[in-house]
Amino acid sequence: MNAEEIRNKTKKKLRKIGIELPGSNVPPLIDNIVEKKIRCSEEVYGRSMALFSIICVALSETKKIKLENIEVVNKWLERYGLFDFLTLPEKDLLKRNVGNCDKFISEVESLTALMWSLSLYDMKSIDYVGDDFGEIFPNILKNTNPFTINNEIKTRPNIELLSMLDYYFCIHWKIVESSISGKPLKLPVDSYVIVKRRLALEWILYGEDWEDISLDT
Repeated sequence: MNAEEIRNKTKKKLRKIGIELPGSNVPPLIDNIVEKKIRCSEEVYGRSMALFSIICVALSETKKIKLENIEVVNKWLERYGLFDFLTLPEKDLLKRNVGNCDKFISEVESLTALMWSLSLYDMKSIDYVGDDFGEIFPNILKNTNPFTINNEIKTRPNIELLSMLDYYFCIHWKIVESSISGKPLKLPVDSYVIVKRRLALEWILYGEDWEDISLDT
């Protein structure tokens, strides 16, 4: 499947949610992908578990879940070799209890895309939330080994990853375009859902550090 075929597939999917894409205004993504930079499943899963732990901490800070001791999370990350998958702001949240908790909570959408890429979750639509999403993850408070599901991990084919990235890239493009033109874009989800999922997919495919990814459209 080439760039044109991917974009035509994206356009069909976008029409189902009421979005028409301009003919040549939106650049294709496929030419920018270097296969050797695509991240392996071990790295993606490690990042997923690290991000999951941060979301738990952020939720506990906003009293949305009960997590009595952040040190439990630190020990869990260190025991299973996941601490290095954290970004610097995430490490600050754990070590010094500083940071924008809402920002970290919104990363659940990045986590959704990461788990989808490993065939551990299905992003059926941009507003789909399965009842089983929480069941995928280990119990940090019980010191559950996060690697017991290794046999279930199956990285989706590169072309499938790229097609999904193209889909979220084009929706993000339309969000920015509508903001500039002043014409509201009706979506079933908030814009951050699109942005965070796009970020995660670009991190997998482009090999850049999480904090260095530019989402300019």
